[in-house]
Amino acid sequence: MEEIRALFGTEPFFENVSMGNVAVNLLLSAILGAFLALVYRWNNRTAPDKRVFMVSLVLLSMAIAAAMTVIGNNVARAFGLVGAVSIVRFRTSVRNSKDMAFVFLAIVIGMACGLQFRLMAVLLTAVASGVACLLSAVGFGSRGETHRQYLLKVDVRGMDVPLNRIEGFLKDAAVPWELSERSITGSRSTAKYLLTLRADADPAPWLRSLQAALDAEDARAAVTLKSQEPRW
Repeated sequence: MEEIRALFGTEPFFENVSMGNVAVNLLLSAILGAFLALVYRWNNRTAPDKRVFMVSLVLLSMAIAAAMTVIGNNVARAFGLVGAVSIVRFRTSVRNSKDMAFVFLAIVIGMACGLQFRLMAVLLTAVASGVACLLSAVGFGSRGETHRQYLLKVDVRGMDVPLNRIEGFLKDAAVPWELSERSITGSRSTAKYLLTLRADADPAPWLRSLQAALDAEDARAAVTLKSQEPRW
């Protein structure tokens, strides 16, 4: 132990903190963060870059748990953490307020684990996840909405998906879009777009026009459009 203290400095960290408790706190924060990330995935099935955000939630929970352990009762360290988090916050963009809510949940879970309020961390994760899933299942806040979200999937065989042609068509049709996924498997190329249409709009005419435009370019394409379930 003396060798470890000499290696890592003179701060009496090991006298005040049990390394076993630190390990348990980090492990619990990782498990709860992973569970929260899975809940986020279920509530955002069509969102792009889900994996990156999910990994961030897990690591954020662990980082906050470790930070709370390191800070302890030291006010100077607390201000240092605030400054570091502020820099990260202003250099990081969050897509919407729901993503921000999940970020705050991950932070509070990490804080609870770091302060050894483990039961509180577990209860918060369970209750918040249940409420999030319930709101999503009942379509909370979607009644009376004027727009609806669709998933446009284009499968092409023998060539790459003509993204410029598709996106130009969507732009000409005044359809708001966002590229959600692009993948290549063997000779098959796939692109998925999130579209926002008026709730009373009929997408069938321009969908047939898009299919015809792709057929004109000798692209063996299969175009499908699927309405997404309402999400809070």
